[in-house]
Formats: sequence, C-alpha cells, structure tokens
Amino acid sequence: MTVKIDGLIKYYQGLSTDTKPSLGSADNGLFKETNSGDEYAWNGSAWVIKNHSLSSRVGEVQSSPTAYTLLARLKDLLTGVVLATSENHIGKTSGIIVPVAVTKVLVASGDYAQYDVLNNSDAGAWVFDGAARANGGKGYITKARIIYGKASGLTAVASPPRVSLLLFKTNPSTSMLTDNGLNTAPLFTDWDNYLGMIDFPAWENLNSSQSYTQKCTPSLPGGIPLSYECASDDDAIYGIPVLRDVFTEETAGASLMIKLTFEQY
Repeated sequence: MTVKIDGLIKYYQGLSTDTKPSLGSADNGLFKETNSGDEYAWNGSAWVIKNHSLSSRVGEVQSSPTAYTLLARLKDLLTGVVLATSENHIGKTSGIIVPVAVTKVLVASGDYAQYDVLNNSDAGAWVFDGAARANGGKGYITKARIIYGKASGLTAVASPPRVSLLLFKTNPSTSMLTDNGLNTAPLFTDWDNYLGMIDFPAWENLNSSQSYTQKCTPSLPGGIPLSYECASDDDAIYGIPVLRDVFTEETAGASLMIKLTFEQY
C-alpha cells in the first residue's frame, strides 16, 4: 500500500452541496462538510466517506428524521407497531370506557303490538359507532340506558312497556326494521353475527311529564355485562329494539334514546 505523509494532507471545508475539489492521484486530502459534520478522505481518485457525524448516524430530532438513521428506524417501529391503529395498550391495566348514544324519533303511527320493532322513518338498524377502538375490536357492554320522551310532553303511560335490545356485529339489514313491524330477528343467516340481547325492565317515571327511563347494570337483571366483538372491517355494533309488551299509549313524534357504555379492549 502507499503511505502518505500527514504533513502533506490538504484540508478543505464546505457544505454538503458544494462540489469537492479534484486532487491528484498522489495527493492526500480531507474534506469536512460543515452542515452535516461528515468527513471525506481523498483515496487518489475520489472522495470517500471517512467519518459519519453523530447526527447523520442517529438523525436529528424532527418530525421526519433522515431516512435510514437510528431515529428514522425508531419512528418506523413506533408508528408501525406501538402507535398503529390496533388494540395495543401501553401502560394500561384496564379497558377504555366509552359511552355511545343513539337517538331516534319514533314513527309511532299506531298502537304497538307485543314484539313490535321501535324505529324511525329511515327504518335502518340502530348503529352504535365507535363501539371498539379499532376495526375488529372487542370489549364489554357494562351499562345500558333507555329514555323515551318528548320535549312538549308525553301521553301518560299507565302500563310502561319492557324493551329488549338485540345486538349484532354486522348490520341485520334483512330483519324487520320498520317501526310497528313485527320483529323477525335474529334470522338464521345472522346467527354468526348475533351478540345477544339486553333486557330493559319496564320504563319508570318519577312524575316527569317528558321522560320515561330505565337502565341495566351488572347489579341489575338484564344481561349486563355483555361481551361483544366488531366485524374485522368495522368498529360499530348494530341493534334492534323490540317491545316485550303491548304499548298503546304512544305519543306521536316522541324520541327514544339508547345509550350503551363500552369497556373497550
């Protein structure tokens, strides 16, 4: 190998964007990039990297670190594994509590028979969006509330009805969903998607002229807690409220709200 004398080394400084000087085959030179900190040595025909600066190896702390640096690799790992939309929990020992409420104005065009569906004029399933943290997520329903009412006042209900909420992981769109229609769910084709039902006791009224309410909790009858799992491409679950009793004291234009509390995992 050719040994070069350090005393003849030609030192240069400049930016990484600068054109490095061309030296002879017998020359010995060093070029330091002042903006990157990298050092290059002349090998007799070309400049070759000698020492990477610490920042070029690790990467600068910024929102988009330089590709292939240590920080860039760490960001990819965090984004792809830890921070990705999934069911990962960092530092948590329990689920996340999320209440989701759905309110519909009932058609109430006539008296309700036993096992009639409660719905609005859109005649779609009751959709509890965000039941899971991510598509395909799962958890438990830990509380359920139902409120029937109207701001301008209700017809007094001498015999408040019981309501059951049938729940599904996918939309039971072929079941009876029309208000006042006789329930058909769960259909045979929905068995794999049927999650279970929540049974609300008869509504109660404590002298309110606007509302009748009821709830289900783990300490009360009704099927709570109820485990659930969403479809792989969805974070919602779907419901059909069905009357267990005849209801003939309906008020046209009254609303029904069902609020479920999800413990998401």
